[in-house]
Amino acid sequence: MRTFAKSTLTVIGILTGTLIAFFAWIHPFKAESRALEVSFPQNVKLFATPEKLQKGSLQFIYQGSSVQNLVYTKIRFHNNGNVPLEKQDFIKGVEIDFPLDTQIISLNLSQAQPTSHFELDQGVVNKISSTQLNFVPELINPGEVLDLDVISTRFGVEDQKITYDPSEINLKYEIYGISKINVVSNILTDAEKKAQAQEKLNNIFKWTQNPLPVIGGIILYLVFMAGIVLFLQFPQTLLFKKIFPSVELQRILKDAPMFILSAIAVLFFLYFVGEFFYDAWFL
Repeated sequence: MRTFAKSTLTVIGILTGTLIAFFAWIHPFKAESRALEVSFPQNVKLFATPEKLQKGSLQFIYQGSSVQNLVYTKIRFHNNGNVPLEKQDFIKGVEIDFPLDTQIISLNLSQAQPTSHFELDQGVVNKISSTQLNFVPELINPGEVLDLDVISTRFGVEDQKITYDPSEINLKYEIYGISKINVVSNILTDAEKKAQAQEKLNNIFKWTQNPLPVIGGIILYLVFMAGIVLFLQFPQTLLFKKIFPSVELQRILKDAPMFILSAIAVLFFLYFVGEFFYDAWFL
């Protein structure tokens, strides 16, 4: 009876430790952090075909001259820290430099994901020159996303190279507490995450009509788990017999990797499925 109780307590201890480690890894304690990231989710050519302009009647005039191409670029800023970024934090603002062959035509700043609603002063984005903008926001709260939409034209550039490579747009800044603005491939708002999650959910319901891929995935997962357990157990068995002569203790220690791996697998599954359904229904 005592042996059984000890075994049960050992298993409970292993699972509890695994739970604590898992949730500490998923939601680590964060001290005050200032962070800002940027992405270029849209960078498209509105029209850039001199041949089509000759064939058709579409023409764009800017400052009295015909413009043969237009490029629409969305620059998305996201406060991914946990501290509001205020105007005084932007010592020199964020200078956005386009290539020298660019003529910036128009710009618009909007709250893609507001955490508080306020009037956006377009003056926080100033056009310094035909190729340069300066961005000094009044306030960006944690989690807030601001979109800067820029329409520009380019001169002397081949039709295939009219849209900007993100590396062609340079950011210069001096922000209190932030040494680097991370350029990421994409920043999604909660609404966009919800739309993506709902689309994936619909695809999952479609997959259930053909269960073979799901069954195959489960089989592969079980084979993978079994391989890991055998790898952990087999080379240690003789060593356990020498160090731990108790048969009951040997069994507990040999089964521990299975308990740990199973607990981690179940926790990962529940966490990601829960997050997935949360994104689809509650964001």
